[in-house]
Amino acid sequence: MCEKIIKNPYRRVWACVNLDALHDCLTDLHEPTELIVRGTSALDELLGRRANAFRRVLDDSAEENPNLTVRFEEAVQDSIN
Repeated sequence: MCEKIIKNPYRRVWACVNLDALHDCLTDLHEPTELIVRGTSALDELLGRRANAFRRVLDDSAEENPNLTVRFEEAVQDSIN
């Protein structure tokens, strides 16, 4: 089950109770959406083996839904000048 918590033109946030529900939410998107996951090494550290399942759900969802694009990035450290 997914619930939309916030909806405005700039940000949408959902609460999903499991990976199946996340997949359902992502494949149900009806407008172009780009999902950027930053800090992939931290994701691996925090989730361990579950990080691969999370990635697989995101990739499978993007493959099934042409409105969804998923990109994985390593976190970029902001530099202070």
